[in-house]
Amino acid sequence: DSTEHQAEVITCSCGCVNHAAFPPEVSAPVQYGPRLKSLVVYLRDYHLLPCERLSEIMRDLFGCGSFSEGTLTNFDADCSRRLEPVDASIRDLAAAAKVAGFDETGVRAIGSLHWLHTVSTPRLTWYFAHKRRGREAMDVASILPTFRGRAVHDFWKSYLKYDCKHAFCNAHLLRELIFLDEEQKQRWASPMIDHLLMIKDAVDAARDVDLAALPVEDLDRFMKDYRRIVEEGYAENPVTDWSAGPKRRGLPPCWTSVVSAAISPRPGRTASTLLTLCVGSFWETPSSPLSTPLSRSCSPAGASTEDEAFYPDNLPLARFLFTL
Repeated sequence: DSTEHQAEVITCSCGCVNHAAFPPEVSAPVQYGPRLKSLVVYLRDYHLLPCERLSEIMRDLFGCGSFSEGTLTNFDADCSRRLEPVDASIRDLAAAAKVAGFDETGVRAIGSLHWLHTVSTPRLTWYFAHKRRGREAMDVASILPTFRGRAVHDFWKSYLKYDCKHAFCNAHLLRELIFLDEEQKQRWASPMIDHLLMIKDAVDAARDVDLAALPVEDLDRFMKDYRRIVEEGYAENPVTDWSAGPKRRGLPPCWTSVVSAAISPRPGRTASTLLTLCVGSFWETPSSPLSTPLSRSCSPAGASTEDEAFYPDNLPLARFLFTL
């Protein structure tokens, strides 16, 4: 349907002609209305319909014979301008979050490779596009440089350069463990997978009955079993003494799988993988992730306090966080 707007023109007794104002969105004698514009932006940017197909839909359904790619671009630009206050609000909320997931992925934009950076909480996601993937883009986004919460991410080294608490994504850790189990036949990997998933089930069950934390005896049992599996991994991957031989670049072969699986390597050795967006539960590291690589968060929304008695900083292998 269409909407017609009429404005009264009244001549005052003094002879002055007064013209009523049209609504702010009405700027031409004939134009597309806000509902049709909203539909176009929704179909194009959310359902990812190609421009040509979307133009065909508009012509078939609404008789928009002059619907062009330029018109679609103008709709997007108008929507982007109107959403600037919303974008700023989402960014501020994400920057103030106690726990947030950070991610980036390659996209094509303006004829070249760009990187779409994201900051996510359980209730919102903020997007930021930049030509760079690493710290240069993260500095321009201006969240991580001042972020004081816990940043959840994969092993991409740029994240670890920021002075905040860090958490390695649970999905990435499990993916690395599956690789070690299936491809490298590491015997300790499958028990670790089962153990981590068992912890998750225990946390989910505790949440279902509104418990604030797991019982201390469960924490102790989980930690004991975790450290036992870690020691099995160390035994299966003994450290080779490279000091006697020629210098080589990269990690010693025996450490490649150990680092990827979040068994604590010696400080300074890290691994990087491509990052996929991970939301939900995750395994956490404290603020020094290279020396204590694994702990557990039960709620990506974070908790108000952390009981340090459950996971002292001097644990050499890992510490668990079971606050719900």
